[in-house]
Amino acid sequence: MLLETFAKRLKSVANSLVNNKFIQPYWVEIITQQPSCTYYFGPFDSRAEAKEIQSGYIEDLMAEKAIGISVAIKRCLPTRLTITDEEYFAE
Repeated sequence: MLLETFAKRLKSVANSLVNNKFIQPYWVEIITQQPSCTYYFGPFDSRAEAKEIQSGYIEDLMAEKAIGISVAIKRCLPTRLTITDEEYFAE
């Protein structure tokens, strides 16, 4: 289900590119202290849509015992959906 939703959202972004009306989509960026990771969830067509669904992602991370969770909604184009500290500093 999650993969299907992700595929539909990517298709929406691709359609925007094809129609030459591309505006960066909204993404939920979640940073955790433990594990030390940055996660991107999206893309979303609106800030409201991203805000509405972000609690589900937070609940999943809390269930996995993540500590120090901070959330931001951003317009961006992440190159990776999960970035660990090791990967970040290796770039």
